[in-house]
Amino acid sequence: MEGIEIINIMFNIFIALLMLTAGLLTYLFRDKPNYAIGVRIGYTFASKEAWRKTNTFAGKAFMALGALMLILSPFVDMMQNTIIMLAGIIVIFYKGYKIAKETYELEEFKIEAPEIIPQNIPELNVRPYLFGEFAILSIYFLFLALSYDKMPQNIASHFDFYGNPNGFMEKSITSLVAFPLVISALIIGITYLSKKPLFVQFTPKFNPKAGKIFVELMFFTELLIISAWAYIIAYNAYNIHSGAIISGISFGAIIIILVEMFRLLLAIGES
Repeated sequence: MEGIEIINIMFNIFIALLMLTAGLLTYLFRDKPNYAIGVRIGYTFASKEAWRKTNTFAGKAFMALGALMLILSPFVDMMQNTIIMLAGIIVIFYKGYKIAKETYELEEFKIEAPEIIPQNIPELNVRPYLFGEFAILSIYFLFLALSYDKMPQNIASHFDFYGNPNGFMEKSITSLVAFPLVISALIIGITYLSKKPLFVQFTPKFNPKAGKIFVELMFFTELLIISAWAYIIAYNAYNIHSGAIISGISFGAIIIILVEMFRLLLAIGES
């Protein structure tokens, strides 16, 4: 077994164990709402039953995802493993949201229905961000379609800060289409659901400012990730390489994410 294969398997096992651990912790803390572990949205903050049902499902689902990834770890590469993980997270997150929402809405018909959620909270306007994210993804796929045949079969996929390649992968639909598509689906799905105030309620009291900043963070994440993949195409198809571009993407991602996270934490603190 070659060294690269061992590293690939070790990485896959690490991610699988991470999913198993996340699932186990979520399941263990399923009965008591908290601010650290579990699916924390408006519905689960408002209803203990919604918290319990949602995190019971999420805990079991994440453990099942981790077990599946552990079984597949010797047979898939890092890219395929990441796609499986992201696809699983999308399904778990969406199903968990539906469980929390349905559980809370059922409680509204009971005498003991929670009253801590204000009524008639306006939805966040996420249309500009959705349009931007779809536009970014569409431009990427157009660029890929025009450039695919110009790329070699073995393409550079990782670069140092000087723009020199130090990692390679085989050109394939999985590497150039599936990964950007899956991660974009996750970001776009989260952005869409964020129009619901109770989806982006990170504390017991809803703060519209925090919701807006969170949606902005999703948009910038999409922009930075797709920019990195577009650079891979530009390098391999047109021999465009620049340490300045690599550094700009890398440091830009760090700075933007840190700034947005800081703004988000300040907004949450105001809740």
